[in-house]
Amino acid sequence: MVKNILLSLLLTTIVVQSGFKTKTQLQRLSEGYVDFEPPKVNKQKVLKIKKEC
Repeated sequence: MVKNILLSLLLTTIVVQSGFKTKTQLQRLSEGYVDFEPPKVNKQKVLKIKKEC
């Protein structure tokens, strides 16, 4: 059990150090997207959210 925990911790550390900090980035990688561009965001929606804050 200790080996499994240490292996999980090691793999998590490698993934985070590689720059995959969000679930979305990891999911895109697992689906075969290798361009690593962030998903497109609706600018009007972002502006609306900023105005509310």
